[in-house]
Amino acid sequence: MAGGDVDLNPDGMREAESAAGGSGELGAMREKFIGIASARGLFGSVPGGAEAEGALESAARTMLSELEAAGLTVGDIQSSAGEAAGIADETDAAAGQRLAGAQEAVGYFDGLMNSGEGGGGEFRELY
Repeated sequence: MAGGDVDLNPDGMREAESAAGGSGELGAMREKFIGIASARGLFGSVPGGAEAEGALESAARTMLSELEAAGLTVGDIQSSAGEAAGIADETDAAAGQRLAGAQEAVGYFDGLMNSGEGGGGEFRELY
């Protein structure tokens, strides 16, 4: 690619969208953290067990909050990748139309230049 060119890879973007949406790891982690946060009596009658249980519950709730934020981020990535793939498809289609128009103009110009008397051909208005 030349400087300033942007490589629009809709297939790669769709793969990213699919990978972000297909991951069940966040859901599995969420279930485990909920289980940890709601567990009672983990430490039995061990001295300081109640405090340890409280600390573990607090840590699990903090991790749940972080996981929810990560889930939103993954959702944003998935949505953005899908939108970018759509934009890339539209851009490719528009570029194809421009290229077809340019090829038609080149063909017309070639006909003018190669006619028997140094001109002629047919007149077409091109935009």
